[in-house]
Amino acid sequence: MRKIVLVLIIVTLLFSAVSCTNAEPVSTVQTDDMTEAETENEETAEAETEAETEAETEEETVYSDPLVFALDGDYVKPNKIKHSEEYQTIADLCYNDLIKRYERLAVIPREMLMENITDEDGVKHVRFTYYLGGVQTDCSFECSVYPENKIDAWKVRDNKYYREFYTVGIPEEAVTAITSILKKETTDCMKENFLTENERNGVDDLHFYWSVNENGACARTEYIAFTTDKTTKQFDCGDHSHIIGFVNIEVTDEGLKLSNFEPIPT
Repeated sequence: MRKIVLVLIIVTLLFSAVSCTNAEPVSTVQTDDMTEAETENEETAEAETEAETEAETEEETVYSDPLVFALDGDYVKPNKIKHSEEYQTIADLCYNDLIKRYERLAVIPREMLMENITDEDGVKHVRFTYYLGGVQTDCSFECSVYPENKIDAWKVRDNKYYREFYTVGIPEEAVTAITSILKKETTDCMKENFLTENERNGVDDLHFYWSVNENGACARTEYIAFTTDKTTKQFDCGDHSHIIGFVNIEVTDEGLKLSNFEPIPT
């Protein structure tokens, strides 16, 4: 009897061992899945943290008033129009005639002039426009070229406020600063007057153009923002306001000086 019981116990133990060997490692699989999920969560959290840090870094960019940039000869140039061989010959002819007649304009690097040529019944109309910081100014020099390369009288619009920039240009860092300053002016002015962003043209799409005021040349922008329920100031245009932003610019002994960062809502 004891032998039978002993045999049964041995058989039972062997069966249990086989069952354990064939069982699926459920706990191990679950642990692996949890580890992968935790890793993904950690990577996502790290990515979000990096994105927040970058955003905070961008927001922290503050420009002092006034701001000075060194003039080292490196400046922003306009994207020139590529002319045909015929038109390029005409442009060269007119440019040489221009600086011969008006020697003071010879100091302007030709790469700072945008050259436009149109044809009207065989007469070529040539226009050189002075660009500052890659942005058009109101300085332009025009003439017409008749058959046999006869050059007509020149129309010269030489704004005295830009003459100090003819030989220096505007560094790329200064152009970036001007744009950033005008965007911040516009955004701050909207917050102060409880205005809302234009759905068609957001502040990020804001661009500047050159103008002059009592202080001389300045970068200027105009942005249309709309009133809200919280707006308390009455504007001349009723449901919207024109925010005029300015940055005065001048050449000093220290370099290129930007100053008077003051927006005007009207």
